[in-house]
Amino acid sequence: MLVNDITGQIVQAAVQVHRTLGGPGLLESVYEEALVWELNHRGLYVDRQLQIAIIYKGQQLASFIAPRYSCRKMGHYRGQINHRVQSNL
Repeated sequence: MLVNDITGQIVQAAVQVHRTLGGPGLLESVYEEALVWELNHRGLYVDRQLQIAIIYKGQQLASFIAPRYSCRKMGHYRGQINHRVQSNL
């Protein structure tokens, strides 16, 4: 599954959550849980509230990148995500 395919699935899942639960009014945690359910239902695995280490010139910094979600197709290795972050810095 290509990055654009995964992105499309994420957008479609978010739209479905919005259509089902409506706009603002519920706690953020409710929307987050519903979105994770939609993504899992579509065959995407979601890591929530991650902290990814930043490697700068071989040294791990004290700061972290903290994305709210990290999605990948079921069965993909999580280390691929960390490798991409480190190699793009």
